[in-house]
Amino acid sequence: MKKVKAVVGKYPIIREAFLYGIIGLSSSTLDSLTFILLRHLGLNLFLSNFIGINVGITLSFLCNTFINFKQKDNLLKKCISFFSIGYVGLCISMLIMYVFVTILKWNEIVVKLGSIVIVAIIQFILNKLITFRKKDSMKEVKKVEKKKNKNDNLYIVIPAYNEEETIESVAREWHEVVEKIGNHSKLVIINDGSKDKTYEKLCELKKELPCLEPINKENEGHGATVLYGYNYALKKKASYIFQTDSDGQTIPDEFWPFWEQRNEHAAIIGHRNHRQDGASRIFVTKTLKLVLFLIFGLKITDANTPFRLVSYETLKKYYDRIPEKFNLSNVMLTVLMIDNKEDVKFIPITFRPRQGGVNSINFKKITKIGIQAVKDFRRIKKEMKKYKKEHKDNE
Repeated sequence: MKKVKAVVGKYPIIREAFLYGIIGLSSSTLDSLTFILLRHLGLNLFLSNFIGINVGITLSFLCNTFINFKQKDNLLKKCISFFSIGYVGLCISMLIMYVFVTILKWNEIVVKLGSIVIVAIIQFILNKLITFRKKDSMKEVKKVEKKKNKNDNLYIVIPAYNEEETIESVAREWHEVVEKIGNHSKLVIINDGSKDKTYEKLCELKKELPCLEPINKENEGHGATVLYGYNYALKKKASYIFQTDSDGQTIPDEFWPFWEQRNEHAAIIGHRNHRQDGASRIFVTKTLKLVLFLIFGLKITDANTPFRLVSYETLKKYYDRIPEKFNLSNVMLTVLMIDNKEDVKFIPITFRPRQGGVNSINFKKITKIGIQAVKDFRRIKKEMKKYKKEHKDNE
């Protein structure tokens, strides 16, 4: 089962094809039932087929857009593309019906069911390539090169703890990003007191990767290490700071839309789409979302995602307001930005299973962190109110 999950994580098209098939089966069932009903009512063969297919296309578009591919941008454009491909399928279906039913006199229900399978395969390929196509990363890089401010640079901050298995591949992948951006951009990987050879591997990699800056420190936990990295980047006056994790769950190619839009938003945060790291993690995220709403009154898409790009000015504004060595530092940063109505954009990202290493967070630890977080959130909420009142009085 783990091997299957790993393969699906590496090749999301397998999951997409499977879901497309399930959705296709549901919409085809609706299509067929509509067709049979209309024929039973005496409607013309081809008109019944036309109406049935349109009903199926509508259901399929809604399910694939909001459930399978989860690409909610440019809905009108996607709808036109999806329906156009649907009509290609309609033409193919009509042709099959004409040849095998009208000319060859085959059973029309059998032919209809057979045409559904053929059309579904053709439509999946076309929709994957056209309607729900992901932008090519190299094209994104070229766009970035045209638009970028010559003075912009990037510090990628990655905390690492006992990631000996994955750290080399993660470092190499993200190093390519900072190399392409240039302008003295750096990949800062902070070893949080690992007990394995994570730091030793980073030091070896430094000989090959000129933009890599390995940092070693005592173990303080993920949140404290993220804050350490943010502080380091702020001291270096990085134009933009991007934070991700060292377990290989995020995909570097998905960074480029963030970088392309960096001048348009105070911060851009990944929304964990196609999440493949287990039901327990999804439950924790949903629980956190509820807690933040109950305490702060804020609806936040995904407050703790380790895939976020923040400008120097925005991070500097809120860094000092995050409690020192706070466990959920990214959560507090998100809360502060949203509460102060900063322009924060959420973009869907893929979140793969861990590519190796040891998960240092277990259920007991999560529960303990959660209880403490609720207490801290309540205290911070009071401080936020006090901060706002003081600033209002000074105006």
